[in-house]
Amino acid sequence: MIIRSYYTLSPSLRKTWKEFEQSEGSLSPFLHLDYISNIYKQVRLLGIWRGAFPIFYCVQSEKGETLLIAPLVKLLLASSYRMLADIRGCGSSDFLYHPKLTEEERTECLKALFQKLGNKWHLRRLPADSLLKAYLDTHAQTIKTRGCCRIPITNYETWFGSLSPSVRQNIRTAYNRLKRDNHSFELSIFGKYNFCIKSSEKELKQAKEESLDLYIQRQITKYQNTGFLTTPIKKLAYNFLKHDSKSLYHNPNSITVILRIDNKIAAYMGCLYSHDQSIIIVPRLAIDEQFRFYSPGYVMLHEFIKLLSTDTQVRILDLSRGVEKYKTDLGGQVYDTFNMKSK
Repeated sequence: MIIRSYYTLSPSLRKTWKEFEQSEGSLSPFLHLDYISNIYKQVRLLGIWRGAFPIFYCVQSEKGETLLIAPLVKLLLASSYRMLADIRGCGSSDFLYHPKLTEEERTECLKALFQKLGNKWHLRRLPADSLLKAYLDTHAQTIKTRGCCRIPITNYETWFGSLSPSVRQNIRTAYNRLKRDNHSFELSIFGKYNFCIKSSEKELKQAKEESLDLYIQRQITKYQNTGFLTTPIKKLAYNFLKHDSKSLYHNPNSITVILRIDNKIAAYMGCLYSHDQSIIIVPRLAIDEQFRFYSPGYVMLHEFIKLLSTDTQVRILDLSRGVEKYKTDLGGQVYDTFNMKSK
């Protein structure tokens, strides 16, 4: 086997990557080329100050056919490696394999790659069912795990009935409060999935601005990061630098979900879906604190899940990193990602 390194996403590498990801329709959107490309651009722009450079290692056959793609970052000062997708906003990271390889052949590719990498690496955010994680179990130490949550999408009545009586009552209470106080609400969904609304450029621009402003403000209040320049600096960063802003608003598989109360944005979700449309992941979710009394997050998720369970191909709504109570309240099943470090 031959190990080749690429410091850019060349046209040939892009073509191979697309072939790999499209052959597995349920591949996590976190591994789609469009998503990784935005991470690559951010790391390449900002990483140089830390001596961190994106590098794509490809394991190839003697005939030059690519068998494995490993998106990594090389840390020059530490002479070590980490995953390129080990970055805030991304739920999991992994390698990509030629779709026709057996598990044994994929393992041989990993063996050849790690002979090249040596023994200085710290690979994080690996899914529990990843072959990479299984391979490293005998070659690394597990530092810690990080919980994530996903909600299985089945029949609506089955899902709602599986919730605890107190959670079901909390959802009903939220709707009753809106009705009692004469508030109207509306769920708007923007994107290319078949249940998304048809929108003009003006409407899309407004949805982006509203949801991004809400998310930034929620980040400021949540982490108590206040100051005269905090908001404008964050707006610049989230508009022009953050990889996830670019993916969640511009990638072809992105969805923007907005709940409005009395025509004012009360809650927002930024989503991405898999090629076979069976998985929707939610890297961003935020609510407006002034509407907290009406539980806008519950209402938004309830309305969205009811829609997904009606007539779509979605089987998993992945709420990504964190095991916040609202996620488990709504039927979220906890799963782990793993951080593996060389011994």
